[in-house]
Amino acid sequence: ILQRFVICIIIFFRIFMNGQGDSTCCFRFLGCHIDEEMIEKFNMRVIIQTYKSKVCGGNVIKLKLVKASNEYCNQIRDMLDEWNASGEKIIPYAIRRLDYNDFEYYCDNLEVKDTSKGLVPDSTFFCLDEERNIVVGAVNIRHYLNDALLLNGGHIGDGVRPSERRKGIATKMISLALDECRKLGIQKVLMVCDKENIGSAKSIKNNGGVLENEIVVDGVVEQRYWIELVG
Repeated sequence: ILQRFVICIIIFFRIFMNGQGDSTCCFRFLGCHIDEEMIEKFNMRVIIQTYKSKVCGGNVIKLKLVKASNEYCNQIRDMLDEWNASGEKIIPYAIRRLDYNDFEYYCDNLEVKDTSKGLVPDSTFFCLDEERNIVVGAVNIRHYLNDALLLNGGHIGDGVRPSERRKGIATKMISLALDECRKLGIQKVLMVCDKENIGSAKSIKNNGGVLENEIVVDGVVEQRYWIELVG
């Protein structure tokens, strides 16, 4: 435990004082040497990636999850407008299934509350960059799994808007979503992504995801990852 703590402190200072750090290289601080093997051994990748995600262009990124409300109407509309203009499918599905132009209805009906038709209750959060006051992505958390979600879908669906990718946001956003899963009493989280979506798989693994298996759904290979929640 002491060695793990020391490694955390070294990585923390390396990244925040120098604005650098890469989990694929060696870290040196005060004569200490931390290589890739040690990172894997002590499961430090999630810590490294979480702190890396806070450094972007020399600026600290402060992210938090918020519920849809009139307070964030313009920010949510801006993200969804950008996503639609890009021609890409908006993910998670939960944030695209309703017409956001009627924003009051959108907010009131965004989350599943009626389970009479076999639906699973869920919580949907938008990820707000507090410094820039923009919404950079969203997560949808299913409170438990039915047979369909156990096979393909999982507990968490997430997506980052096109202009905000490759900044470490997905890793941090999933970390925040896992905190919400803990509040719901979920102890083991399933996340699923396309095998070809390397970035998505990386963000899941950065948060401790362990690949269980691969399945084929409608001709697409999907990877199923489990994340054990501690504390």
